[in-house]
Amino acid sequence: MSVLPKRHRSWIIAGIVLVGVLGLWVLREFEPTDRSFFPKCMLHQWTGLHCPGCGATRALHFLLRGDFWRAVQFNPLFVIGGPILALVLWYKVRQEKAGHPVMWKTTIALIVILFTYALARNLPTPTTSPLAPPKTVDQREEKQADDSRTLLQRLND
Repeated sequence: MSVLPKRHRSWIIAGIVLVGVLGLWVLREFEPTDRSFFPKCMLHQWTGLHCPGCGATRALHFLLRGDFWRAVQFNPLFVIGGPILALVLWYKVRQEKAGHPVMWKTTIALIVILFTYALARNLPTPTTSPLAPPKTVDQREEKQADDSRTLLQRLND
């Protein structure tokens, strides 16, 4: 039995949907770049490596704007594999609720896919892998500024 009355649950669900819609609107309107308020990938910031989720926020931004191919450039697994993963997980939960045994093979396969994808995103290097997300405008501007500083340093020496 639920602790909350049915009318309170309806308000909570409506609030969650409203926050979700508002979040998607913000993501559609504001491009997630290095200088934005969107969260950054901690693994990438600490190690320079791309995790399986790197680029997913930017991919969702471009999906919300209707630019499918640009979204695929940032995270093909999220864009193409995300809906498939959602269906597999939905089916798995449905089977478990029906009393069927847990499908460990599916879980192991998903873990292997994520690990393999993470590895492939960083080979031969995190910056030259064809599966790595493209550099953002902010990263290109930062690189140009670094190149300019290096050039000025060489000229001064």
